[in-house]
Amino acid sequence: MRLECLSAERGSVELRQRPGQDKPHYRVTRRGRTVHEKVIPVARARQARVLAALTRDERVGLYNTLKKLHAAFGTSAASTPDDGAFPG
Repeated sequence: MRLECLSAERGSVELRQRPGQDKPHYRVTRRGRTVHEKVIPVARARQARVLAALTRDERVGLYNTLKKLHAAFGTSAASTPDDGAFPG
């Protein structure tokens, strides 16, 4: 199941179809904002711990590689287990 569907089922976002548009409109709910405010500090602390294992040069290399991948693929680079990127 896609992340958007899970988030909608949990009440974090609302999915609305706008007349005449193919793509749905997403709106973060109050519950979604509350969850976000709780999760972000935890995620940032974890990211800092992970990055602390790298030298400055390694972090710069990682960021440069991620920027290159983002420029080449944007959000379409995100893989899901069912698209074959993670053979199992």
